[in-house]
Amino acid sequence: MEKQNRRSFNFTAAEIETLISLVEKAKAIIFGKFSPLLTHEDKEREWVRVAENVSAVSGINRTAESVKKQITSLASETKKKAVLQARKIKKTSDGGGGTSDAPSLTPSETRMLGVIQKVHYEGAFIGKREPPASPITPGSLDS
Repeated sequence: MEKQNRRSFNFTAAEIETLISLVEKAKAIIFGKFSPLLTHEDKEREWVRVAENVSAVSGINRTAESVKKQITSLASETKKKAVLQARKIKKTSDGGGGTSDAPSLTPSETRMLGVIQKVHYEGAFIGKREPPASPITPGSLDS
């Protein structure tokens, strides 16, 4: 008989709160750049620790892989919501008047934005490029 893969239980609100708190605290390790002081094993060890603590909240066994997947999913959903909210607010503040009908962020999502780098949901700031002071032509550098 083949073993059937069972779908895991959804994360509870308490597990999500715990997960976000733990990731906030371990952000430097989990999302840090690899170096001689921060190895792949260090990151994996931290994810296992996070998974154990999340599992302790509900008694449901969560693996490091499942909490990684959940935090990625939360980050993605939060980014989408934050971008939508920013667009709606910009639309209403650009002379359109009225109030924004954009969905507001939950406290958990607001905390999640603190974990995600700002450029990931606001975009990189690209200012106007200033033209060079004087055009560079062949021979203009020969002084």
